Amino acid sequence: MRSEYLHNDTAQAIINLYGRRQGGGVGWMTAGALSAVRIATAGGTTTNYGGYAVQREGPDMGAVFLITAPILGYGLSKILRFSNGRLEKTLTAYGAGQPLSRSLRRKLKPRFFNQPIIEYKAVPVKAAS
Repeated sequence: MRSEYLHNDTAQAIINLYGRRQGGGVGWMTAGALSAVRIATAGGTTTNYGGYAVQREGPDMGAVFLITAPILGYGLSKILRFSNGRLEKTLTAYGAGQPLSRSLRRKLKPRFFNQPIIEYKAVPVKAAS
């Protein structure tokens, strides 16, 4: 897809924006999953103090869900909102001459235009013998 819009800096910036947001969504989902695993596997502890034993149980699964659901939900929303299908629709509409939406124009920062455009070159693949 990038090769179709190689000479259009706005289209390249849109592709860069969507790629960054998709990567951010994956990062949030990974962080949520890892924190859920960490919290869920935290074991209980027993502390002896002055002849008394104080025992703390492990975390409740409901608490794990309540803590990690917003993180996972935010990551999933970024992945869905900036999916490849939406990118394709946005670029098709832009290529047809429709103006970009106000929300998309606000998100296009100069840093997305400053990234170098690298032309894709096909590399021949040889089967291992």
